[in-house]
Amino acid sequence: MLDFSNDEEAILLKANFSVIKKENGLVSGLIAVIHDVTEQEEVEMERRGNLC
Repeated sequence: MLDFSNDEEAILLKANFSVIKKENGLVSGLIAVIHDVTEQEEVEMERRGNLC
């Protein structure tokens, strides 16, 4: 989880990485998929707060 929040707004990102390899096994690249999970995390924090 990556937290890019500041004093004005919350920004939470989840990053998934995959390595791309050639047939010989050498790494030739990387793929990164980044999802904004700010709203999901806020809902989860509210849910946890209501359970206590």
